Amino acid sequence: MSKQSIAILGVGNIGSLIATGLKALHKPPHVTLLFSSNSRRASFVQHGSTITVIRSGTKYVYDGFNAAAADNCVTHIDNLIITTKSHQTVQAIKPLLPFLSSSTDIVLIQNGAGTYQKLKKEYWHNKPSPRFIQGVTDHGANSSVPFEVNHASIGSIRLAVVPESERHAPSSEPPYMLQLLAACPDLNATLVSYEEITEIMYRKLVSNCCINPLTALYRVPNGFLAENQHARDSVYQITSECCHILNAYNTLHGISLGFVPAKMFDSVLQVIKLTAQNWSSMFQDIHAGKQSEIDFINGFILDAYAEISKHGGDPVAKPKINKFLVSMIKSLEAAAAGPAATTDSTATTDSLKDSTDPAPRVSPHDP
Repeated sequence: MSKQSIAILGVGNIGSLIATGLKALHKPPHVTLLFSSNSRRASFVQHGSTITVIRSGTKYVYDGFNAAAADNCVTHIDNLIITTKSHQTVQAIKPLLPFLSSSTDIVLIQNGAGTYQKLKKEYWHNKPSPRFIQGVTDHGANSSVPFEVNHASIGSIRLAVVPESERHAPSSEPPYMLQLLAACPDLNATLVSYEEITEIMYRKLVSNCCINPLTALYRVPNGFLAENQHARDSVYQITSECCHILNAYNTLHGISLGFVPAKMFDSVLQVIKLTAQNWSSMFQDIHAGKQSEIDFINGFILDAYAEISKHGGDPVAKPKINKFLVSMIKSLEAAAAGPAATTDSTATTDSLKDSTDPAPRVSPHDP
């Protein structure tokens, strides 16, 4: 693929929005959609190799995409956007490794946190890696028909280059892929500092640490967490624990977050009220018998605490509540998967979709 080509791994709601946003440019790049299997690719081709996006009741149909199965890639990838579910990413990218190099730029736009760290540890430990760009989005999208996406709420995408993955001193000119994404009017993408995106990402993470597991356990829409006093108390306790641990974790990495539990609690409640009618993605995953992203949401808090402890830090709080929530969700996953499920609940989904799937009513804060 040339520098003017972009590959997208994860052709779900957010992946589709990004692909069509790029194709809407006056001079669009070559966009290759990487599917999890030949059967998924064949389904897309039979559909006419088009993606439909619905905005305010109007349908927009986009074509001109290249399509390939991820395990049939045969050329070097210079620009890769990953929108698969977080827990699928390490395996999803594996077939592409021979076609990635230190000259590759990889954008991660997913739910939760920790994907970058796991990719580095698994594939690029102590050796040159691609340049990574962290993305966070609050676009709201859902789908009930294959390759047709309802752009339910217009949001934004914030992007920042991960400093330690830079190949050289930062340039005054953003990477090619970031320039393209920023030029897409329907994506509202902007380049921000790494410190800024870190705060954005972890604020969103705290909301998801509360909303996702609690709604899955209580089997309720988001709004219940603000309406019921017992649920509100749980939200505050989770928020407080997350704030203390994330503050200490980021201090360890030279970033000052300064999260205040009481203020963060108000912020989380605001998200809950704004998305009161929505059912979280974790509830939907558990209900569908699929593996959730718990390891990259509350599980990330456990990983952060472990790293703090390893370096002799003091996070003030231990992740007792988050540990309990991880155990409870994994138990639900195992129960939903049936008797054949393993004790660590490693059931996989049938196809690699991005972190918004499936979603009849997904919160823009819970993609």
